[in-house]
Amino acid sequence: MVRPVQVVKDANGLRFSLDGGRGSLQGDRPLTVKKIFQGGPKDLLQPGDEVLQIGERSLQGLMRLEAWQLIRALPMGPVQLLVREKGKL
Repeated sequence: MVRPVQVVKDANGLRFSLDGGRGSLQGDRPLTVKKIFQGGPKDLLQPGDEVLQIGERSLQGLMRLEAWQLIRALPMGPVQLLVREKGKL
């Protein structure tokens, strides 16, 4: 199931890490939530959820580093994500 999720960027970023992406060690894969850090959006995301979009920007075809740079460039405050829940189409 694809759904919108609103998270908050603070001095520690979005408080979750990403895995996969174009050119990853496992090959080209979708960008997924790898780990949710303390204070992160544990009630909204879970490891394995695919992050399809951040704000208006699609993550399709991006390397993990490119997605990380996009996140770093975001202003602090609310951030809209579009995610596909792990294991759900």
